[in-house]
Amino acid sequence: MRIILNVIAYTFYLLRLYLFVERAYTIFDIIKLPEEYRGRHFEIFKNVHKWANFTKHPNSFILVHHPEYFFDGEIGFDRTNYSIIVDQQFVNDHYSSPSHNKKLWDALQNKSGIAVLFPNPETLTRDFCRAAKKFISVIRDNTVFKEILASRSTYETYYLRDQES
Repeated sequence: MRIILNVIAYTFYLLRLYLFVERAYTIFDIIKLPEEYRGRHFEIFKNVHKWANFTKHPNSFILVHHPEYFFDGEIGFDRTNYSIIVDQQFVNDHYSSPSHNKKLWDALQNKSGIAVLFPNPETLTRDFCRAAKKFISVIRDNTVFKEILASRSTYETYYLRDQES
C-alpha cells in the first residue's frame, strides 16, 4: 500500500510540475526562445513533460502485469531483476509524440517483469527549481522579452479602471 500511495503522490506532483512547464513553453514560444537555449537550460522541463505524458497517456503500459515502482537511486533496486525498465530514457523514446507507437505496444503488451524507475524526487525538485528560477530571470532581466510579453498581455493597471468608476 505504501508504494501505491507514493506512486499516486509522485504522479500528482509530476502533473503539477507539468502545468508549470506547459505555461513556460507558451512563454518560450511567444518570445521565440531558441531551441538550443531551451535544451541547455531547461532540459528538466522536457523530462517532466515526458513523465507527465507517461502518466496521462500510458498507452500499452496499462496492459503490463504487476509493474514494480522505484525511485532512481533507491536502495534495493536491481536492474537485472526486470525485463523492461521504464526510466527517463524509456519515456524519452516512447512518450515524446502523441501518435500511436507500435514499438511501445510491442514492448509492453502482455509483459511482466517490468519496473518503473521514476526520477529521484529530490534531484527532480532541485533541477526543476533551478530551471524555474532561470525561467523567471530570463523574463525579468531581458528587456526585449519583457516588451514582447507586455505587448501581448493585459495592462498592469487594467483592473484599476473598474475601481475608479
